[in-house]
Amino acid sequence: MKILVFVMFFGILQLTAWGQEEPEPSNPNVDRYNYYLDSAYVEFANGWKRYGKFEYDSRFHCTLQYWDLNMDGNIFPMERYILTPNISGRVERQQLESYFDKKWRISMLRSFQYHKSGKIEIEEWSLYNSSGQPNGYPNRYQFEYDDLGNILNYFRRHYNKTEKQWWTSLHQEYVFVDGIPIKKIETTEQLGKLVPSRNYYLEYDDNDLLSSNLCESYMENTYWKNSFKETFQYDEKRRLTKMNYYLWSQEQWLPTHAIHYEYNNSNSLIGESYIRLTSSEGNAVKDSVFLYKTIYDSLSNITLWQGYNWDEGVKEKGGKDSIILHDHHGNRFMIRGVRDNHLITEAQFFWKIPKPEKLYLKTPVNREKNVNVDAEFIWYHPKYGEEYDIQISRFENFDVILEEKLGLWDTVFVFKDLDYKTNYYWRVRPRNTSHVGEWSSTRTFTTSIAPPPATILTLPDDGTKDIPTKNALLNWETIEAADEYVLQLSRDDEFIKIVYSNDSLNTNIVEIAMLDQRTNYYWRVRAENSGGYGEWSDTWSFTTEILPPIDELLLVSPIDKSSNLNAKELALSWEEDNFAISYKLELSENDDFSIVDYTFNDLPETNWTIDSVKWETKYFWRVRAENEAGSGPWSEVWSFSTMKFVSVGEDDDFGITVYPNPASDRVTFSFNTKTMTDINLEIFDALGIMVAGIKETGKNEISLETNEFNSGVYFYRVSVSGKLLFGKLIISH
Repeated sequence: MKILVFVMFFGILQLTAWGQEEPEPSNPNVDRYNYYLDSAYVEFANGWKRYGKFEYDSRFHCTLQYWDLNMDGNIFPMERYILTPNISGRVERQQLESYFDKKWRISMLRSFQYHKSGKIEIEEWSLYNSSGQPNGYPNRYQFEYDDLGNILNYFRRHYNKTEKQWWTSLHQEYVFVDGIPIKKIETTEQLGKLVPSRNYYLEYDDNDLLSSNLCESYMENTYWKNSFKETFQYDEKRRLTKMNYYLWSQEQWLPTHAIHYEYNNSNSLIGESYIRLTSSEGNAVKDSVFLYKTIYDSLSNITLWQGYNWDEGVKEKGGKDSIILHDHHGNRFMIRGVRDNHLITEAQFFWKIPKPEKLYLKTPVNREKNVNVDAEFIWYHPKYGEEYDIQISRFENFDVILEEKLGLWDTVFVFKDLDYKTNYYWRVRPRNTSHVGEWSSTRTFTTSIAPPPATILTLPDDGTKDIPTKNALLNWETIEAADEYVLQLSRDDEFIKIVYSNDSLNTNIVEIAMLDQRTNYYWRVRAENSGGYGEWSDTWSFTTEILPPIDELLLVSPIDKSSNLNAKELALSWEEDNFAISYKLELSENDDFSIVDYTFNDLPETNWTIDSVKWETKYFWRVRAENEAGSGPWSEVWSFSTMKFVSVGEDDDFGITVYPNPASDRVTFSFNTKTMTDINLEIFDALGIMVAGIKETGKNEISLETNEFNSGVYFYRVSVSGKLLFGKLIISH
């Protein structure tokens, strides 16, 4: 009886799905899958037949399913489903009516409300007796979801007319962690109250696949006890391959049965075997095995479903239940049910598929010129069209077909390698499983001319050096078939760092206004016409000339008009010039450098230290960059002054001791004098800027903290009764 029920309701279930899930056609010229069932019948082994007819609204949503029975030549109306779909095709109301006493009487009423995710949120149903009155209380299934459509709660309820409210008989609550359900809490009604019933604990493997489901039951309203457990195994493609079932008995998990799954190369399930496990070791028992087997055709359509079973000690006994499915034959789909190799039922469904409507072409437009030889053809999808045939010919009457493709699914197709500068004609027709549509109107187009050949470069020769940086000329041979040329100039041979590009040149010579000096460049050219681009030329290279430095250098230190600099250790610096090989430094006591006192040539760095200038003297200084092409302009002239130096007389026993030197945190100056006197101590950095000054009276020693001084070279000057002493102090932290 199982196979009979399956076949009888297969059509109804499928039809409900087709009628509800058919997408709403936003445009009849774009909607593809808009055919629908027209009629069906089921023939049983006893010769009785059951007929079905179906009706639809303007959106192709099923509104009526009607079934009658032909029993020994007598036709009896049986039942009908009156459906009320919403705008998206989901059924909001389903009324089942049965035919009694020559009248249609309601026997069941169902209504549905949907969550924004499309899932059913509330389902209510009621049964009716032969008098058309409700038979018992209405029932309700209610679901609560989060914004992503994950179920949070499930309620099974019935309506209590006395209390005039819905009573919950079952509640299941889902607990989520990071969007994954890990627990289901179930409560059931007892004496009008919800009490704990079962808890389900869900675990997952490293791939977030469900690995186990453990159920515990609430026993005697007192304590929780393990009930059963399911475990799941998967292959490397994340497909379920085995389910194991266990019962908690004698304080341990005992295996009861397992289900194995097998797949084909298209990842479709082809086998499902049920094995009962009765021993504590989990051994399979052959007398309790049932196998479901599925066979597919080359298009992955199911062609055969069979069930096998075994008896104890006996191998495969043979097919018990089988369903043989045949794909569309015109507008017919057939299912045959077999039990123990005997046909018991056959169901056939007939599609109502009208002839495809007129098809309209899109591109190429009629009489279009310069179409690419790899031509792309696009057309609009007509109503009721499923597949397409396209033809191309050089003759308007299509006496000779040059290219033809049949049974295309898409509304776009590309024919490659058509001839250049040739006139063609093209047309398309639609088809479906029942009809072949009419050919579209014929359009004509002309392919483009052939693209130009590769360009040949002429000047400058590959590898040329000392190309001018201004107004450099690039030249190549003229191509008669070219309309324009594309030139690219780059700093790398892969043309990633392109510095110049022009794709609309109408001449074979180009003047580049400005290039960087001492730089290697790569260049190439290709020609273009209405037929497309030609091949790129070979890539050539050249190197630009070296020019004398052109920028004035910027002086850095000592800053202009600095004073009190140490004449024995004078450090000068300036900014770098990118094209300099060396630098020239001049010092003069005259601001016009009419007499140059010091000249330093071929300086390799941007700094220089002098130890031979005069004390208490004002100097002017300047620098310029130089390379093998010549010298750049002089920098701006800056000035500085050195310290005043006064020696102590030879017969004076005045002296100074500085310790520690180098100093870190503190330095001490100790003076050797016969009498205590006034002392003035000044400390200068390397730029001649005074960073500390101390005056003391009647002391022979001065201590100074140096924590806030930067590490480096400093100079001190000590004045005692108009006499000076100079020295170097090093700070090192």
